[in-house]
Amino acid sequence: MSVSRRKFLFKVPVALAAAPVTVAAASVVIPTVLAGAVTGSASAGTLSAPTLLNVRDYGALGDGFTNDTTAINNAIAALTDHSALYFPPGKYLTSGLSTLSNRKYVTVFGDSAVLNQISQANNTWVVDRTCENITVRGLTFGGAATSRLNGVHLRFRASKSVIENCEFYGCSDFGLQIGDHTNAIPTQDVQVISCYAHNTQGDGFHVNNADGVIFEACTARDTGDDSFAAVGYEAYANTVKNVRFLNCVAYNAGWRGFLLQYANDCAIIGCRVNGAQGAGLEVSANASYSTIFNEDITIKNSEFFDTCAVSGPPAGVGLFFSKRLTIENCHVEDTVGTNNYAIFDVDDLTVKKCSERFTRPGYGRGIHMVDISSVNGRSPRTNWGKIQIDGFDFDHQQSSNNEAIYFVPQASITVSAILVEGVRGFSAVTGNYLSIHSPRFTTGKIGNCTSMEGRPVYTGAFIPFNMN
Repeated sequence: MSVSRRKFLFKVPVALAAAPVTVAAASVVIPTVLAGAVTGSASAGTLSAPTLLNVRDYGALGDGFTNDTTAINNAIAALTDHSALYFPPGKYLTSGLSTLSNRKYVTVFGDSAVLNQISQANNTWVVDRTCENITVRGLTFGGAATSRLNGVHLRFRASKSVIENCEFYGCSDFGLQIGDHTNAIPTQDVQVISCYAHNTQGDGFHVNNADGVIFEACTARDTGDDSFAAVGYEAYANTVKNVRFLNCVAYNAGWRGFLLQYANDCAIIGCRVNGAQGAGLEVSANASYSTIFNEDITIKNSEFFDTCAVSGPPAGVGLFFSKRLTIENCHVEDTVGTNNYAIFDVDDLTVKKCSERFTRPGYGRGIHMVDISSVNGRSPRTNWGKIQIDGFDFDHQQSSNNEAIYFVPQASITVSAILVEGVRGFSAVTGNYLSIHSPRFTTGKIGNCTSMEGRPVYTGAFIPFNMN
């Protein structure tokens, strides 16, 4: 069996698609036109040409009826450093593949190939943290799980790696999991590009104990839990760092569209949520994280629609237990039965040029400093840091609550500073647009806040300090 030059060049990294290839006996014939050297690390120098293996040569049929587990495992066992494994078109039934360990510069790729998991409780494949420079491209990981167990389609723990143009569906837990929360060594420098997770019993994409993971142009739909989640674990003394979600989309999340928990230096940029049972975005922690905060979080140029379809979440976008968090140029619309944004136990929070809208009847405030005793079972500190609102547009066409901003924390809470500038908009409900209980803020300033109907922006008992 042969692979065309075009398919090989498009499916295999450039580093592998450059040299005349010495082909093992049980492999695919590669055209000699792929001439050139294959190089690795500086210490390694020039490396030998890669070997390309074909699962069909190891007995895999891909006919959708035969269990191909043994054949595929034999092919995985034959992989060496600087090798590639090809899955031709077909549906390969598997009950759980052998873990890939101690390998470098390996590519596993497919062409309209589905690895279909027939055992709901098993992982489809694990790539161990002893691996580096692994590429998985163009494969579909399928299944038909009907309940949540522990079966992850791809548990990926290799650093300096790429997962691209892959699909994950029908698993009994996560579609793709990056990192190993039970180990002190993080997975580092992984790119996940143009992947699609749907109809999972757990999260679509899940990261834990990782440093330097980028999700770009990925989509999650109809997940059983969160669509995208980056979660550290205090019990194992690890966190998630430098995780970026860029231009990703979540549809109909079973719980949250995006979750950051025990996260440092992470960002969500250019993303969108259309429908979630829980929050569209939650930056948070729970009672298990008694002293840990999210730090240095950036949310930019993102939109969150039709979230909180079930009761319980305090907001469409929840910003909790965080230090140095900036949310900029974001929009939240039609959060069901609760607030569009909520704030709880934060230091140095900046909301800049954001907006919100209610177009249908229901309760809802724009930005609500949550006046409850706990979030996710965790109680707040009594002293919070600075909160700054720099430009906020509101449009309450149908909301049963008028406030664009409601900052009335519990009596035991003190906030070091509140700065509100440039709030403007419309509400069909009469009353205050800003409710800010000044005795609970050490310093503050309110300025340039207007309503389109000409009604007062702040009145009554909530008149704050330093207004202009």
